[in-house]
Amino acid sequence: MTEDWQGADAITFTNYEKRKAEAIAAKTDEPIIAQIMQIKSRMPHRNIPQKYIDDLHTLLYADNYDEDAIHAELAKQKLDMYAAAVFDAMTEKTGLTEGFMPLPARKGRKSRQILKYIK
Repeated sequence: MTEDWQGADAITFTNYEKRKAEAIAAKTDEPIIAQIMQIKSRMPHRNIPQKYIDDLHTLLYADNYDEDAIHAELAKQKLDMYAAAVFDAMTEKTGLTEGFMPLPARKGRKSRQILKYIK
């Protein structure tokens, strides 16, 4: 009985995460911004999977993106300050350097909170 519940729970959680990722992806065409939004969506849960940070790290290193367009869309979505805090947390967790950030990292309370939530 417990195994059935755990299986149902895993399926429900997987479906929920898939629907949430699709809803986030519909809000922007930029995969970098979508990943930042995905990270922000985990803040109320106080649990940001390391995979989300690693995926953003990979996007920032691998993609040839227009920094000005990313910065403008982050400002339009009102995510620029949050993204700067994420980039600061990433410097410690993944070794991200300033050359690969679309905007400068920002140290502060939010970046410390993000670091605490990364599991």
